[in-house]
Amino acid sequence: MKIRNGFVSNSSTSSFCLFGICVDRNDAVKAAKLLDPEFDVEDSYDAGEVIAEKLHLTYSNGPPESDYVYIGRTAFDLKDDETGAQFKQSVRSALSSYFPDEDYSWYSEGWYDG
Repeated sequence: MKIRNGFVSNSSTSSFCLFGICVDRNDAVKAAKLLDPEFDVEDSYDAGEVIAEKLHLTYSNGPPESDYVYIGRTAFDLKDDETGAQFKQSVRSALSSYFPDEDYSWYSEGWYDG
């Protein structure tokens, strides 16, 4: 019997914790298209990645076959000289032009898709 003590790369478990928004995938696609006019709307699952890359944020797609995307910053992104209020404001500033009516909050999710 073999016991693995390291990271398992084929794990079907996902989890994250970030401050930001949870948006409908269709809204994420619209924002991705604004940020990158060459974004292929057929690749809707990649919308969060485009937004995060362009705005220097983090993203996580919801559970498999879900219709939402989480976008924001993780606590690991908090800078040494940054207050919590500054951290949260940086997320709001980055996203408010694309998602003006969203509620900002801490999101902590996990799921198993096996």
